[in-house]
Amino acid sequence: MSPVDPPADLKKAIMRSIQGGRVPAKASTGKFRLADFLFPIRPLPRLGFAFSGGVLAGILLVVLYFAVVSHPSIDVRDASGTLFGTPSESLQRAEDAEIAGEEVQGRIVTEYSGTVSVMRADLTMKPDVATRFLFDPDGAKLKGVSLGDGFSGTLTQSNGLLEVGHGGGTFRAFFTPGASPAQNVRFQIVSAGKVVYERSLSLR
Repeated sequence: MSPVDPPADLKKAIMRSIQGGRVPAKASTGKFRLADFLFPIRPLPRLGFAFSGGVLAGILLVVLYFAVVSHPSIDVRDASGTLFGTPSESLQRAEDAEIAGEEVQGRIVTEYSGTVSVMRADLTMKPDVATRFLFDPDGAKLKGVSLGDGFSGTLTQSNGLLEVGHGGGTFRAFFTPGASPAQNVRFQIVSAGKVVYERSLSLR
């Protein structure tokens, strides 16, 4: 096609249309800026600083609440006892003894794993009868005792001895192996100060 010359007033028409239009606003980038959040009122500096101070004070109060109020300090003088976690590996049965006598009735089960031995006892005894569990501390180290919900008797502990009295109940004793190979428990029933029954229970 042959070239065509533009009209003589084309330039003036374009300039008039540009001068009559409005300059478009700068598009928002969509990015979040911390300065815009903390200082949103830039033409009024005092109001901007007041708003920013309120935001910072609120953040500080939230941090203090979760750090101090929601986690109060614990006075260890009000706590006593023994914490002992149950082993993650499965336990194997070592002994399963049923006790059926006039003075004591119940069951004693010992289980073990590679790191711990557990003795579970559920004993009902006469009020004037006691049961004893004797063990070698060098062979089986007692780490803790957990009493069952139905335990109504007494349980005392000394070096190498657990003694249950006043009716008994359900409890668990946790042992860890020691240097000595003697990893067993001697179970005794004591009535009127005399041992009327005795047997050995293996912890492994």
